[in-house]
Amino acid sequence: MERKRTHKIISPDALRAYISTHPEATIREVAGFFGCNSVHLGQVIRKNKIDYRPKNSASLSKKELREYIQAHPESSQAQIAASFSCNPSVISRMIKKHKIEYHSKKFRKRGLKLPLKKIQKYIRAHPEATHAEIARAFKSNHDAIGKAIRDNKLQYKNKTGGVKPTLSQPKLGKYIQANPNATQTEIAMFFNCSTSCVSRALKKYNIMHKARKKSA
Repeated sequence: MERKRTHKIISPDALRAYISTHPEATIREVAGFFGCNSVHLGQVIRKNKIDYRPKNSASLSKKELREYIQAHPESSQAQIAASFSCNPSVISRMIKKHKIEYHSKKFRKRGLKLPLKKIQKYIRAHPEATHAEIARAFKSNHDAIGKAIRDNKLQYKNKTGGVKPTLSQPKLGKYIQANPNATQTEIAMFFNCSTSCVSRALKKYNIMHKARKKSA
Protein backbone atom coordinates (compact mmCIF):
# COMPACT_ATOMS: atom_id res chain seq x y z
CA MET A 1 0.00 0.00 0.00
CA GLU A 2 1.44 3.36 -1.07
CA ARG A 3 2.15 5.78 1.76
CA LYS A 4 0.38 9.11 1.58
CA ARG A 5 2.56 12.20 1.42
CA THR A 6 2.15 14.15 4.64
CA HIS A 7 4.08 17.30 3.68
CA LYS A 8 3.55 19.94 1.04
CA ILE A 9 6.13 19.85 -1.76
CA ILE A 10 8.33 22.95 -1.68
CA SER A 11 10.32 23.97 -4.73
CA PRO A 12 13.98 24.53 -3.71
CA ASP A 13 14.29 27.26 -6.37
CA ALA A 14 11.20 29.06 -5.08
CA LEU A 15 12.50 28.78 -1.53
CA ARG A 16 15.90 30.19 -2.51
CA ALA A 17 14.22 33.07 -4.33
CA TYR A 18 12.01 33.91 -1.34
CA ILE A 19 14.93 33.83 1.11
CA SER A 20 16.99 35.96 -1.25
CA THR A 21 14.30 38.65 -1.38
CA HIS A 22 13.42 38.34 2.32
CA PRO A 23 16.81 37.81 4.05
CA GLU A 24 15.52 38.90 7.47
CA ALA A 25 12.47 36.59 7.47
CA THR A 26 12.28 34.20 10.41
CA ILE A 27 11.87 30.49 9.74
CA ARG A 28 8.26 30.76 10.95
CA GLU A 29 7.54 33.53 8.46
CA VAL A 30 9.08 31.53 5.61
CA ALA A 31 7.13 28.43 6.66
CA GLY A 32 3.91 30.45 6.81
CA PHE A 33 4.48 31.74 3.27
CA PHE A 34 4.90 28.20 1.92
CA GLY A 35 2.08 26.76 4.03
CA CYS A 36 4.15 24.23 5.96
CA ASN A 37 5.62 23.89 9.45
CA SER A 38 9.05 25.08 10.54
CA VAL A 39 10.40 21.57 11.09
CA HIS A 40 9.64 20.45 7.52
CA LEU A 41 11.01 23.72 6.13
CA GLY A 42 14.26 23.20 8.04
CA GLN A 43 14.58 19.74 6.53
CA VAL A 44 14.11 21.13 3.00
CA ILE A 45 16.71 23.83 3.65
CA ARG A 46 19.29 21.32 4.89
CA LYS A 47 18.57 18.70 2.22
CA ASN A 48 19.02 21.21 -0.62
CA LYS A 49 21.88 23.07 1.10
CA ILE A 50 20.08 26.40 0.85
CA ASP A 51 21.99 29.32 2.31
CA TYR A 52 19.86 30.45 5.25
CA ARG A 53 20.68 31.32 8.83
CA PRO A 54 17.73 31.07 11.22
CA LYS A 55 16.56 34.47 12.43
CA ASN A 56 15.04 34.97 15.84
CA SER A 57 11.53 36.39 16.03
CA ALA A 58 12.76 38.52 18.90
CA SER A 59 16.20 39.97 18.16
CA LEU A 60 18.90 39.56 20.77
CA SER A 61 21.40 42.39 21.20
CA LYS A 62 25.01 41.88 22.19
CA LYS A 63 24.39 44.10 25.24
CA GLU A 64 21.57 41.84 26.45
CA LEU A 65 23.66 38.73 25.89
CA ARG A 66 26.73 40.17 27.62
CA GLU A 67 24.67 41.30 30.64
CA TYR A 68 22.98 37.91 30.91
CA ILE A 69 26.30 36.05 30.84
CA GLN A 70 27.75 38.37 33.46
CA ALA A 71 24.72 37.76 35.69
CA HIS A 72 24.70 33.98 35.03
CA PRO A 73 28.35 32.98 34.49
CA GLU A 74 27.67 29.28 35.08
CA SER A 75 24.98 28.96 32.42
CA SER A 76 25.66 26.69 29.45
CA GLN A 77 24.97 27.93 25.92
CA ALA A 78 21.88 25.69 25.82
CA GLN A 79 20.57 27.30 29.01
CA ILE A 80 21.26 30.80 27.68
CA ALA A 81 19.49 29.93 24.43
CA ALA A 82 16.48 28.60 26.34
CA SER A 83 16.24 31.90 28.23
CA PHE A 84 16.09 33.85 24.96
CA SER A 85 13.99 31.25 23.06
CA CYS A 86 16.58 30.72 20.35
CA ASN A 87 18.99 28.02 19.18
CA PRO A 88 22.32 27.47 20.99
CA SER A 89 24.10 27.95 17.66
CA VAL A 90 22.80 31.55 17.60
CA ILE A 91 24.33 32.16 21.04
CA SER A 92 27.62 30.58 19.97
CA ARG A 93 27.85 32.78 16.84
CA MET A 94 27.10 35.96 18.80
CA ILE A 95 29.70 35.17 21.45
CA LYS A 96 32.36 34.68 18.76
CA LYS A 97 31.23 37.61 16.59
CA HIS A 98 31.12 40.16 19.42
CA LYS A 99 34.04 38.62 21.35
CA ILE A 100 31.95 38.30 24.50
CA GLU A 101 33.86 36.86 27.44
CA TYR A 102 32.44 33.41 28.09
CA HIS A 103 33.98 30.20 29.38
CA SER A 104 32.33 27.17 27.79
CA LYS A 105 30.45 25.01 30.29
CA LYS A 106 30.70 21.28 29.58
CA PHE A 107 29.26 19.80 32.74
CA ARG A 108 28.28 16.50 31.16
CA LYS A 109 31.10 16.01 28.70
CA ARG A 110 34.89 15.77 28.85
CA GLY A 111 34.69 13.63 31.97
CA LEU A 112 33.97 16.54 34.32
CA LYS A 113 32.49 15.34 37.59
CA LEU A 114 29.46 16.58 39.45
CA PRO A 115 29.94 17.61 43.12
CA LEU A 116 28.71 14.32 44.60
CA LYS A 117 28.95 15.34 48.27
CA LYS A 118 26.97 18.50 47.61
CA ILE A 119 24.36 16.55 45.63
CA GLN A 120 23.94 14.05 48.47
CA LYS A 121 23.63 16.91 50.96
CA TYR A 122 21.03 18.58 48.73
CA ILE A 123 19.03 15.35 48.47
CA ARG A 124 18.98 14.98 52.25
CA ALA A 125 17.80 18.57 52.63
CA HIS A 126 15.23 18.16 49.84
CA PRO A 127 14.04 14.51 50.01
CA GLU A 128 11.13 15.18 47.65
CA ALA A 129 13.26 16.75 44.91
CA THR A 130 13.02 15.16 41.46
CA HIS A 131 15.98 14.59 39.13
CA ALA A 132 14.94 17.68 37.16
CA GLU A 133 14.89 19.85 40.29
CA ILE A 134 18.31 18.58 41.38
CA ALA A 135 19.60 19.21 37.86
CA ARG A 136 18.39 22.82 37.96
CA ALA A 137 20.02 23.35 41.36
CA PHE A 138 23.41 22.20 40.01
CA LYS A 139 23.03 23.65 36.50
CA SER A 140 23.20 20.18 34.99
CA ASN A 141 20.60 17.99 33.28
CA HIS A 142 18.29 15.08 34.10
CA ASP A 143 20.50 12.41 32.48
CA ALA A 144 23.73 13.51 34.19
CA ILE A 145 22.10 13.63 37.64
CA GLY A 146 20.49 10.21 37.20
CA LYS A 147 23.79 8.68 36.09
CA ALA A 148 25.68 10.27 39.00
CA ILE A 149 23.15 8.89 41.50
CA ARG A 150 23.24 5.38 40.00
CA ASP A 151 27.00 5.12 39.44
CA ASN A 152 27.89 6.43 42.89
CA LYS A 153 24.99 4.73 44.70
CA LEU A 154 23.80 7.97 46.30
CA GLN A 155 20.86 7.63 48.67
CA TYR A 156 17.89 8.73 46.61
CA LYS A 157 14.35 7.47 46.21
CA ASN A 158 12.91 7.79 42.71
CA LYS A 159 10.05 10.33 42.74
CA THR A 160 8.43 9.19 39.51
CA GLY A 161 6.94 6.10 41.17
CA GLY A 162 7.89 4.08 38.11
CA VAL A 163 5.97 6.43 35.80
CA LYS A 164 8.05 7.85 32.95
CA PRO A 165 8.04 11.66 32.63
CA THR A 166 6.02 12.99 29.73
CA LEU A 167 6.06 16.08 27.53
CA SER A 168 2.92 17.73 26.18
CA GLN A 169 2.50 17.78 22.42
CA PRO A 170 1.75 21.56 22.17
CA LYS A 171 4.83 22.60 24.18
CA LEU A 172 7.19 20.20 22.43
CA GLY A 173 5.85 21.04 18.97
CA LYS A 174 6.08 24.78 19.65
CA TYR A 175 9.69 24.52 20.85
CA ILE A 176 10.80 22.48 17.83
CA GLN A 177 9.08 24.88 15.43
CA ALA A 178 10.98 27.76 17.04
CA ASN A 179 14.24 25.77 17.22
CA PRO A 180 14.27 23.34 14.26
CA ASN A 181 18.02 22.72 14.54
CA ALA A 182 18.03 21.85 18.24
CA THR A 183 19.46 18.46 19.21
CA GLN A 184 17.51 16.08 21.45
CA THR A 185 19.99 16.87 24.21
CA GLU A 186 19.23 20.60 23.91
CA ILE A 187 15.49 19.89 23.91
CA ALA A 188 15.90 17.71 27.01
CA MET A 189 17.83 20.45 28.81
CA PHE A 190 15.14 23.02 27.97
CA PHE A 191 12.39 20.80 29.43
CA ASN A 192 14.57 19.42 32.24
CA CYS A 193 13.98 15.81 31.26
CA SER A 194 15.99 12.96 29.75
CA THR A 195 16.80 12.55 26.06
CA SER A 196 14.91 9.24 26.11
CA CYS A 197 11.83 11.16 27.30
CA VAL A 198 12.20 13.51 24.32
CA SER A 199 12.69 10.60 21.93
CA ARG A 200 9.55 8.84 23.23
CA ALA A 201 7.49 12.03 22.92
CA LEU A 202 8.64 12.66 19.33
CA LYS A 203 7.58 9.13 18.35
CA LYS A 204 4.34 9.23 20.34
CA TYR A 205 3.15 12.51 18.79
CA ASN A 206 4.67 11.73 15.36
CA ILE A 207 6.60 15.01 15.40
CA MET A 208 9.10 15.34 12.56
CA HIS A 209 12.58 16.04 13.95
CA LYS A 210 15.80 15.03 12.28
CA ALA A 211 18.44 14.17 14.88
CA ARG A 212 21.50 16.37 14.59
CA LYS A 213 24.87 15.64 16.16
CA LYS A 214 26.18 18.43 18.28
CA SER A 215 29.41 19.90 16.96
CA ALA A 216 32.43 19.57 19.18
